Amino acid sequence: MADWKQINGGLTRIAVGSRTNVWGVNSAGNIYRYTNNDASPWVQVPGGLTDIGAGA
Repeated sequence: MADWKQINGGLTRIAVGSRTNVWGVNSAGNIYRYTNNDASPWVQVPGGLTDIGAGA
């Protein structure tokens, strides 16, 4: 089993379809995609949401 990894930031919603399909939304409605890149783990995606869902 893998250990948990703390990532800086503040998401209010998160959706996981698989280990390579992770998305989040913050309190301002900004959308982020997880990249698993240590230098910049979250990349902002254009648009705005209040909630998010993902599937495998």
